Amino acid sequence: MARSIGGQLGVPGVLLVLCVHATLAGAADRSLLGVERVGIDDVSVPADRPGFGDNAALVPQGHYVAEGGYRFDDNQGGGSTHTVPDVLLRTGIDPNVELRVGFAGYVINAPGHDGPGDMFVGAKIRLADEGRYTPMLSVIPEVSLPTGDDEVASPKASPNLRFAWGKTLTDLFALSGNLNFSEVIDSSGDYNLETAASLSGGFSLTTRLSSYIEYYGIFPSGDKRRTGRDTHAINGGFAFLGTPKTQFDVYAGSGLNDVASDVFAGVGIAHLW
Repeated sequence: MARSIGGQLGVPGVLLVLCVHATLAGAADRSLLGVERVGIDDVSVPADRPGFGDNAALVPQGHYVAEGGYRFDDNQGGGSTHTVPDVLLRTGIDPNVELRVGFAGYVINAPGHDGPGDMFVGAKIRLADEGRYTPMLSVIPEVSLPTGDDEVASPKASPNLRFAWGKTLTDLFALSGNLNFSEVIDSSGDYNLETAASLSGGFSLTTRLSSYIEYYGIFPSGDKRRTGRDTHAINGGFAFLGTPKTQFDVYAGSGLNDVASDVFAGVGIAHLW
């Protein structure tokens, strides 16, 4: 059964309206939420994409980051899935807090059922700045709302809590990762805890071009007949700064067991203003 806010086109429409309003407010000294804007002349876009894990860095106070893209999955057992556009809008309301709203994208299965994914809302809170020997650490509380089609999205709200960290080791190399805890719906409609973890190495190739390689695993708890088996995958890609405030990315990956997609790939963009 399909559900949405203001119809199936309402979810991306709401995000589009928010982006337009935020852009119109961009020339002012305060954001759309009335938050004082800090300078960002020396700040590049702190994108959360393209990897599985989120960036520990926050959007500067009073500013916005809009990011989104397209993903293709070559599924185990045949068939494919296209997801477009996955959209995330973030805004900094404090030096240590940002708000987030997003749309998981329209899912096209071949063969299979097509439909809109869920919308989600949350925040990112910085717990610790990066130190000489310690990483930057942030926590991301988020709730996936049951606004999509039950055939391709969750029939109930799904809360999750993610811890994101990052540590610059040299001028050319950094490590980052996530530890995630989610309440997901199994095939019987019951909540079950799902844990996920990722580890990523980032490489600065030039002042504008960077690359990364990442492993991630997803570990459902409970009866595997209802929750599914563990997922293991690896992916990597490139990010290019067309301007200091606009990032373009491309990535590809492969499952390491027969649960994850055989191959997946995508492209995207993120912009800071």
